Amino acid sequence: MAAHIRIVYAEGMATIRFGWLTAFVMGLTIGSVNGESAKKVAPTGVFYLLKSNSIEHPFNDLANDPSWTNPNVQGVSMRSQWSKIEPSEGSFDWSFFDEGVRLAAQYHKKISMSVTAGVTTPDWVYDAGAYKFTINKLRSRGGSASMTQPLPGDTVFLAKWTNFIRALAARYDNEPDLAYVVIGGPGRRAESFFVDSPEDIAKLQSIGGLSRWVQGSEKIVDRYASTFLRTPFILATGPPIPDYTGRTALSQLVDYGVSHYPGRFGIMSDGLRPRYEMTSPAAQMIRALSARTPVGFQMLLPSKGGRQMAPGTLADALGRGLVLGAHFLEVYSVDCNDPNQAPVLREVSAKLKAKFGSD
Repeated sequence: MAAHIRIVYAEGMATIRFGWLTAFVMGLTIGSVNGESAKKVAPTGVFYLLKSNSIEHPFNDLANDPSWTNPNVQGVSMRSQWSKIEPSEGSFDWSFFDEGVRLAAQYHKKISMSVTAGVTTPDWVYDAGAYKFTINKLRSRGGSASMTQPLPGDTVFLAKWTNFIRALAARYDNEPDLAYVVIGGPGRRAESFFVDSPEDIAKLQSIGGLSRWVQGSEKIVDRYASTFLRTPFILATGPPIPDYTGRTALSQLVDYGVSHYPGRFGIMSDGLRPRYEMTSPAAQMIRALSARTPVGFQMLLPSKGGRQMAPGTLADALGRGLVLGAHFLEVYSVDCNDPNQAPVLREVSAKLKAKFGSD
């Protein structure tokens, strides 16, 4: 039997409505797979957020990065892009993640892995026939952009992306220090945001709309579930379009993941900040799911990130994450390396360990 969570939106306010729960589900512990104990526990702690390893900005000298010797973090979040790792079909460059695995074992850290598809999908996928969805406008970039991404349910894209996910899992799923992987494919980058301008929303609607997005994204979740048998897989939430229908579509995807893969599928919000809205849809989903599946946050920006981070402090932001039940918190390197923030990180780490334990 499965537990269902539905986010219901009315006049800008979101409330949680729970479906029926069996006694079995109520007793479900994080890290269970079909009622049996998984071999990895849910990720816990403060994770040091590395910059992304991209073609334009490759990550050099990972071994000397201060993340590995930072005593105030329990993990290191590693990010890369599909086009960086698989520049030509079947030819993989695993060096970044391989080095991270080695360093994690050496310094007794956990790691997470995030590989984006979306606008970082390599050209050979389109050469093979994947549909090109060109983003003509993006409000978050001043109304202009020129980026191409595949549709999550496109058959060519899904086949190629599935092959990549299988290769990633075959190489790293059994690594004991890999705490979680972030799901790629539903959105432009790490989060599941897809389009946000009226022009691009209309174009999406003309080729199947949100129902096609949901169906394709569910298939991507299935691929992670069938390949990462030991490691939790986390959706970085974002409505595919910025309105009620987009939030409903996101809710449907989260409900699907939680009900089909309880304790394995999790969610995170990448917008944590000092004034993070505690009644927002993402906040409510994380609070509701905290007792039964992995949930967490990534900071929106470093604590001194200007207007969006002020007024308030890193402690204010992380405190909100704790109240909402986060198991893990990704914090930018600038703050992790700041001696003035060390007491904050130590206190938050101690609270997470006291609440959720640690392996």
